[in-house]
Amino acid sequence: MNCRGIAANNVIERYSAGTLSQAERDAFELHYFSCADCFEALETIQAIQQELKRAGPQRSQPSWWWGAAAAVVGAGLLLALSGSPQVEWARIVTKPPHASTPLIQLTDIRPPQYRQFTYRGAAAAVDPVFERAMAHFQSGRYAQAFPALSSVLPASPRYWEARHFGGVCLVLLDRPAQALEWLDVVIAQSGRTPFEEEAHYYRAMALLLAGRGPEGRAELGRVAEMHGDYEEQARRWLARL
Repeated sequence: MNCRGIAANNVIERYSAGTLSQAERDAFELHYFSCADCFEALETIQAIQQELKRAGPQRSQPSWWWGAAAAVVGAGLLLALSGSPQVEWARIVTKPPHASTPLIQLTDIRPPQYRQFTYRGAAAAVDPVFERAMAHFQSGRYAQAFPALSSVLPASPRYWEARHFGGVCLVLLDRPAQALEWLDVVIAQSGRTPFEEEAHYYRAMALLLAGRGPEGRAELGRVAEMHGDYEEQARRWLARL
């Protein structure tokens, strides 16, 4: 799957609407995370969807509107490609450059165990998008997990789990700058989620991947002082660094 085919076949609109086949969905998710243009185009469509859902049914749009919106996004994607001599895999970004030398290796970082939390009203806590994303996560398919996690809406009872594990995915995909943005949102909840300690720990990993040693060590110190499940790992890292 390449950018021109995605734009020509309205793949982004169909992905957002959930009408792609499983094979098409998997192929797009593999492409989407490594392509800056498709990443931006999908985020644009998803942002529009979220705003309309927050606005309520009184501002719902006619069916033709979505086709027009997708056409605008698709045209922008094709325009971005038009200046490049490469037809396929144009503007591919394998990963953003680090600001400085990483202080740890990606292979040193272990993913967390996913423990499903119980909410009041079990039926209300079911979110198929989140469940599909976490199936990818538990299988180590972080590039497929992240797009699904990023599409979980704030109204979902799984929203904070999605934000947390989305941030962890970004760490494990060696995207420390983006990971910090996601994890900081979870940490800002200040104890109102069950992920505070874990989010601080993976925030420390992101800082060390970004080569920000003093900040990473300070974050590990905060984790150690919480005296939770990650205390021992944090102290081992502090001794090693």
